[in-house]
Amino acid sequence: MKTSSAIFFLFFLTVNIAAQPTAKTEFGAEMASILDNMKAYTLEIIQQMPEDQFDYKPTEEVRTFREQIEHMALVLDFQTQYVLQGNNFGGDEKVLREAFGKIKERNSGKSREDLLKQLATNFDAAATLMTTMTKKDLKQTYSFFFFPDQPVKTLQTVAMTLRDHITHHRGQLIVYLRMNGIEPVRYQLF
Repeated sequence: MKTSSAIFFLFFLTVNIAAQPTAKTEFGAEMASILDNMKAYTLEIIQQMPEDQFDYKPTEEVRTFREQIEHMALVLDFQTQYVLQGNNFGGDEKVLREAFGKIKERNSGKSREDLLKQLATNFDAAATLMTTMTKKDLKQTYSFFFFPDQPVKTLQTVAMTLRDHITHHRGQLIVYLRMNGIEPVRYQLF
């Protein structure tokens, strides 16, 4: 299993490095690099959990290991495809819900390998988008009209939340591994 995991990891790392264009901003280059590292580390963490344990959850109130992955993939996909590209659905919550439903369908109900591939694809899309964004793009604002307090944030701030969100849920996956007696791989800073 370690050999196939290593091959899987090297394949996605190699494909992404070869495909990464030159970034238009220093921030974009740094975020693309961070996302590439996050992808490698997150996929390695996920691969440690046996597939027959993917439906494990420590209590009824929390997501299963699988649902954590699906949620990470969903939010990464949504923020990349819509929020960071400035699509606010014309402020129409019905249109938002329809788009969100399609994204949820694309990112859930899959086998372990399919989830790994989907999450890797979503990381790659986010990293590529970061390289294409200009300083002007990053200064644009997005209104989160679908949140109760309707915050307005720059796209640069939204991009940074990608990191926070994945880190938050990856930390939960690490706890799930430990609760199943699995020693997580060492943290990869860069």
